[in-house]
Amino acid sequence: MTDTRRIRIFDTTLRDGEQSPGASMNLIEKTEIAQALVDLGVDIIEAGFPIASPGDFQSVSEIAKTVRGSTVCGLARCSDKDIDRAWEALKQAEQPRIHVFLATSAIHREHKLKMAKEEIIKSAVGAIRLARELVDDVEFSPEDASRTELSYLAEVVAAAIEAGAEALVVTASGCGAHLHDYPKLLADEPGYSRKAQQLVDKVRDPLQILAQEPLDRLRLRPRAARLAVHTPCTLQHALKLNGAAEKTLSELGYQLSAVNEGHLCCGSAGTYSILQADLSQQLRLRKLLALKTDHPDLIVSANIGCIMHLAETDGIPVQHWLSVVAEDLEH
Repeated sequence: MTDTRRIRIFDTTLRDGEQSPGASMNLIEKTEIAQALVDLGVDIIEAGFPIASPGDFQSVSEIAKTVRGSTVCGLARCSDKDIDRAWEALKQAEQPRIHVFLATSAIHREHKLKMAKEEIIKSAVGAIRLARELVDDVEFSPEDASRTELSYLAEVVAAAIEAGAEALVVTASGCGAHLHDYPKLLADEPGYSRKAQQLVDKVRDPLQILAQEPLDRLRLRPRAARLAVHTPCTLQHALKLNGAAEKTLSELGYQLSAVNEGHLCCGSAGTYSILQADLSQQLRLRKLLALKTDHPDLIVSANIGCIMHLAETDGIPVQHWLSVVAEDLEH
């Protein structure tokens, strides 16, 4: 039997989305959006932050009562009051999840939380264990992970996993390529190389996930457009996934245009475009010329930095390939 992995969609429209200017919603609007997310097939709906306000508690409670077919998630800090409040709001949910979070970076530890490293780990582990006493499904996020020391982040993540977190969200810039380097970066740190490997074992690029899934299950209607694929250096050289985007998009039914010099860097490369601006622009122009050779309608990539670097105000649109696929899903 073929070993397959199931993709689970985690949506934060009702929490993160509401923080956007002009996007605040009342109870009726939130319940309508929650039902729309269920109809779209979203697996996990983060409905709100129950302890934040009576309104948030009410909306999470109402969504928990009415939503069926999707997991309903409530956000909580690593405190007993937050977790108890989240459970009160979620206890009528068909599939409840508690999402606990705690800042881990030095600036947050010292100036916001005023907690030592050991206290942070103790608080996170205690919160996860308390949440697991109330629900089977617990998610943990290390806030400000991208500014957290690598060895310490690995230690926090390993402790969270051992405490029983079902899902782990690490909002670290650099994503998969950098995360895969953790075992090497921490190789000389006693006790951390194993913990770093535990983290890496949970990291997957979307292309790796889709490669293990039956793509015909997606209700997709590919647009009538020819796509030119720019494969970022991180996919080519760090993750060794050169050609994976083209293969996946072709199998999904998209028409691809030919690209010359596909191996070339676009010139973005982190701070390279700032520190080596002239050379970066030369590479950008050469890359755009190579991508446009076969007259595509759209350029796609898998890296936000490359997308921003290649974008032109009056040229061919540049998007993340996942955005294109998401837009073409039949609703």
